[in-house]
Amino acid sequence: MIGAIFMLYALNIALPTPVPQWAMLLFPLFIIGILLLFVWLTLRWRRNLFTGFQNAKLRTVETRFSISESGYEEESSLHQFKLAWGAFIAAEETSQGLALLIAEGEFYFIPNSAFESAEDLGNACSTARAFIAKSVK
Repeated sequence: MIGAIFMLYALNIALPTPVPQWAMLLFPLFIIGILLLFVWLTLRWRRNLFTGFQNAKLRTVETRFSISESGYEEESSLHQFKLAWGAFIAAEETSQGLALLIAEGEFYFIPNSAFESAEDLGNACSTARAFIAKSVK
């Protein structure tokens, strides 16, 4: 930083310009100030985004999940949607719940808290697999 200021000072001596010397010395500080402001605003935006996500109503609203022969249904006071079994390619039981795969890396998730026991989770997974297999035929 100090080296850049001395280079600008030496350049101004070697090649005189109509730009005042004080302006050439303050220009790098001005650019650094703008960059620091940009970094501060970005970090502030990230913090607000994270805080907003943590306080989102969707995280605290009770949600009802249904698996029936007609498809998968998810309903809460904020949203409701239903998908036919033809939309899914697989059902996987994970350590955190049941994942209904739509495509590679994309899935709908039913958490463990939606099931009363591990046996219920296994039954739901096998039922979903059967419905998906039936819809493919």
